[in-house]
Amino acid sequence: MSPPQVEPLRKTRLIALALCWALNTVTGPISVHTLMRVSHTKSALRHAAPPSVALTIDMANILAPIIIVTTATILLNVAASLFLQLLLLPKPVDRWLRRYVPAGVAVPLRAQAAVLAAGALLVLPAHIAYTVVFATRAPGVRALGDRDAAGAVPYSKIGYLRAQEVAPWVSGLATGVAAAVLFTAARRRVREEGAGGVEASK
Repeated sequence: MSPPQVEPLRKTRLIALALCWALNTVTGPISVHTLMRVSHTKSALRHAAPPSVALTIDMANILAPIIIVTTATILLNVAASLFLQLLLLPKPVDRWLRRYVPAGVAVPLRAQAAVLAAGALLVLPAHIAYTVVFATRAPGVRALGDRDAAGAVPYSKIGYLRAQEVAPWVSGLATGVAAAVLFTAARRRVREEGAGGVEASK
């Protein structure tokens, strides 16, 4: 008779995954809002210029990390939601999964941890780049091919970019902690199942 299914660190996993899901749920809309505000800022500056002046506004250095963080955060939110459901409602979710994957395929703890770790490793370096650009750069504004327009407002003075500076740090660290908890639970499950198998064979 096989040993009962071991659920190591169940409460810790629940708390870590819930925090990961909640904080990514907050960070995702903040990032989407920031992208929309950046686009609106560029349009407003162009419309504010006199008709005879053609403005070129380059904010690619701040947009690229925001896009990476936004995409990764949304994917992490979906992943954390699925992993929470696997923890809380294993049988219904398992039946649903088996409609789309071959029989016997599961989502082991180590795979869950790897997904979250990959997401954290995508978010945090991108956000480090964002933080550096936010603190030290300004939009590139050119008029009729001239040099950068004088008086371009630094990114650090643009209010709506400040929320974007803080939120991904919190959600990225929470995701990293959740990944570490899942890795630990995976190792403990392997150890406890191995010990259970030895006891059953005696």
